[in-house]
Amino acid sequence: PMPAFAVRDYRRELAANSAAIFRVMNDLADDESRATYARVLFGTNEEMLARFADEVFGPQQYMEIVDIKPGDTIVNCGVEAGWELPYFLCRLQGRGRIFNFDPNIKWDQTRYAGFISRFGHMLNEHKIVLGAHDGDIDLPATREGAVRPDDIGAVMAAHGAPTVRYASNRLDTLAESGLFDRLDYLKMDVEGGELSILEGAAETVRRFRPKLAVAIYHQPQHFWDYPSRLMDQLDGYRFYVRQYGYSRFETLLYAVPDEDAGSSSGREGLRSTPAPPAAAQRARCP
Repeated sequence: PMPAFAVRDYRRELAANSAAIFRVMNDLADDESRATYARVLFGTNEEMLARFADEVFGPQQYMEIVDIKPGDTIVNCGVEAGWELPYFLCRLQGRGRIFNFDPNIKWDQTRYAGFISRFGHMLNEHKIVLGAHDGDIDLPATREGAVRPDDIGAVMAAHGAPTVRYASNRLDTLAESGLFDRLDYLKMDVEGGELSILEGAAETVRRFRPKLAVAIYHQPQHFWDYPSRLMDQLDGYRFYVRQYGYSRFETLLYAVPDEDAGSSSGREGLRSTPAPPAAAQRARCP
């Protein structure tokens, strides 16, 4: 399944981006993040599958590292079937809000729709593209309705795949309009469109300092481009990498503000050597 993720050869990209990869690995918050990052980029398929087999009933994707508490506000970008919603709702324990953003929201067609619908007062549904501008955007979509804003979508469009026009908003614009007055957790897994969301949410992230979970696996360069950008832009944040699939896909970068002591791995003290100052890292790794 998903051979583009399972067997794609990253050696050329890795060699060409070694400085950026070293910088990201050096700035991660714990040794497990560094081991995960190295395994995803350099490990064999057998090593990734063995790790997945050990962890398949272990930590849950989007729930690890981040401490979701009753009363929190979650912005959930990339929903579709919404399998994560029951987990979010259980963590919130009946108090808080979940703002779902996805043109293809269809959790109401799933087996767990009955459970989710009991908490409808906590859900705020937006069938739009969250991105870097307000207005409309034309993007290709799969036959199942999933939007493809990444390089694969560009290839689809170049080969004649039809595009669909979607309404688009910046998270900054929605926050300024008063849609929510707090933001505790921003989760993004949108088929390669994560950077556009971050560009349109810069002021909101600066203002509310939420925890973030960002999918970094959709294209090889995302493994170093996304962490590098966030490490440059987010002051006073810790960064973790965790992986939840049997190949390179389902790899997440978690970013946690330093003041959130409850969101941690508990192993941040395992650094073998202190990280050099951020300015020095940027000087070494342009």
